[in-house]
Amino acid sequence: MKALLIILFLTSVSCNLLRDDDEQTPKSLIEFVNSENLPKKQKIEIFLDLEADDFIGFSVQYGNANDCPSGCFYSIATGFKLDDKIGWIDVQDYDENDISDLTYFEIEKTDSLFYTEPFWNELENSNPWIYLNAFLPKLNE
Repeated sequence: MKALLIILFLTSVSCNLLRDDDEQTPKSLIEFVNSENLPKKQKIEIFLDLEADDFIGFSVQYGNANDCPSGCFYSIATGFKLDDKIGWIDVQDYDENDISDLTYFEIEKTDSLFYTEPFWNELENSNPWIYLNAFLPKLNE
């Protein structure tokens, strides 16, 4: 019984760091997400990967499970990586975590990819919610 408790404790301690053994996820994304101190992080999901433009759209669910009688949902942070710049474009935090210290993605006029129709179409097709509710409003700031 004591051994089982130790195993459960060690598992819970190590579960908050994403492992870098997923060949599909770039190490820079894993390092970024781990540095953001989101509680109870889950696997990084890549929803748009434009290798020719060095762009990745990704999200990670985190925190406690909410409303499990209806199927469970989690807080979610969605980010962009463009060249060497990485940050969150949208954070939906349902656990009232302090998210003020997170690194947000700032769209700059020099980010020419974001001002092209092909990119808009790709983003809208891969994640319509982020396209309409996070990307377009930030583009107009």
